[in-house]
Amino acid sequence: MKKKGGTEPLPSAVRTSDALYSIWSALEANPKQLAARLRQGDASKAEMALAANLIEAIIKPRRPRSSREERLIIAEHVRWIERLRPTFPRKKVIRLTVEHFKDRGQRISARHVYNALAEFDRITVARINRLPENENERGLAREPNKRLRKDLEACSRDLLYEIIEGLLDRA
Repeated sequence: MKKKGGTEPLPSAVRTSDALYSIWSALEANPKQLAARLRQGDASKAEMALAANLIEAIIKPRRPRSSREERLIIAEHVRWIERLRPTFPRKKVIRLTVEHFKDRGQRISARHVYNALAEFDRITVARINRLPENENERGLAREPNKRLRKDLEACSRDLLYEIIEGLLDRA
């Protein structure tokens, strides 16, 4: 049996969520984000390879009923309910998810939720959520150097509070 999405890069091949979403949208016949990232020079090697494959017609974009981003949001919502209420049976969690999205004006069925969960298991959702949004955030995700750690341990609480407040103001 052919695995779904065999020609698509796995989340491990992509370093940022911006790159992942541009690849997904290009595969779903919406290459605007990929084209913009290519023009800006921000495209990753996986995005460049996908663009070449699309130009050479090696890969043809498909038009699914829903986008991959929507299915990811559905899977994340199910995982959130499961974390909140671990004793709820799966059927009840699926029903609550369907009701939630129907209240938001989206028409989804229980089968749609099951398909989203089949595509995005717990590990995949966790890996995607840990991706930095862009290249600038990649540097922030790394472990700080030892000297910086010592300096932060040695500084006063008042100074730490000011640093944290400054960071929160920027966000």
